[in-house]
Amino acid sequence: MPHLGTFLTKIDANPDLYGPFWILTTLVFVVAAAGNFSRFIAGNTEVYFGFVPTAATLIYSLGFCTPVFLAFLMRLFGSE
Repeated sequence: MPHLGTFLTKIDANPDLYGPFWILTTLVFVVAAAGNFSRFIAGNTEVYFGFVPTAATLIYSLGFCTPVFLAFLMRLFGSE
C-alpha cells in the first residue's frame, strides 16, 4: 500500500520536480496548440511553431521564477 508510513518516510526527505515540470510542459503544448487552433478558426491553415518558444518562456518563467521570487521576499521580510 503506497500510503503506509514506510513509503511516506522514504519520499519525505527527497522531493522531486518531475510533477511541476511535466505540468508546466503540458501547459506549454496546450497553449501552443490553442494558438494554432485559433489561427485555424480564423482561416489560416498553416501550422505556426513560433507559439512554442513564446509559450515556454511565459509558462516556465511564471511556474519557476514566481515561487523563487516569493520565497526570496518571504525570507527578506523574516518569514521562515
